Amino acid sequence: MMTNIASLRLSGGAFALAGLLLWSGAGATADSPQVRLQGVSDELLQQVRLRSEEFERNDEALFGFVNDTLGGVLDYDQILKIILGKKVYQGASPEQRNAFAESLKWQLIRLYAKIILKYSDGKVHYLPFELQPGKSYQVVRTEFLMSGKAPIDLTYLMREIEGEWYVFEIRADGIYLIKSLKDSLRPEIKQNGLDAVIQRLRGETSGKTSRRFTPHAHA
Repeated sequence: MMTNIASLRLSGGAFALAGLLLWSGAGATADSPQVRLQGVSDELLQQVRLRSEEFERNDEALFGFVNDTLGGVLDYDQILKIILGKKVYQGASPEQRNAFAESLKWQLIRLYAKIILKYSDGKVHYLPFELQPGKSYQVVRTEFLMSGKAPIDLTYLMREIEGEWYVFEIRADGIYLIKSLKDSLRPEIKQNGLDAVIQRLRGETSGKTSRRFTPHAHA
């Protein structure tokens, strides 16, 4: 069944807003995943607030800014592997992987951009973090705070690639974003084929941007 990614919003609108952080947090250590996320958060929050009127009027400016600010923090190659599964991922050509990643990326960017604009007055509070040596990924736990509302738990799974930390999964109030996408898209891919899904996703984001996605060159 074809499922629009926008339908995966979580209650309270903080869905995957998951974001990529609206607030710098206490407890971060040098070169930690928290610091990596914090590196983009200050610019993101400041610019969204300063340019809110422009972004309300101009989707292209909003989507482009969010992509330019956050695009380097998301591990799209690992996200593709999770969503497609090993067999489909290995069987896909480089062109198919790039095309799927490109169309999927803009679904995520558009969804996130709209929500972050709406909730730009919110704050992300980082919970205490301790690096776990030897683990293949690290867990950064936060709370999304909005005035007059209960905090929303946001957790980021991150892995280190060539000295940098990248997000490959986000959990909001117990719901995993990338797993939800996998559960939504895999049946459609199995039924209709990867190319058909790429065409559908392209149709939903057509005309919204022409920036090219280049996946990380890592396994």
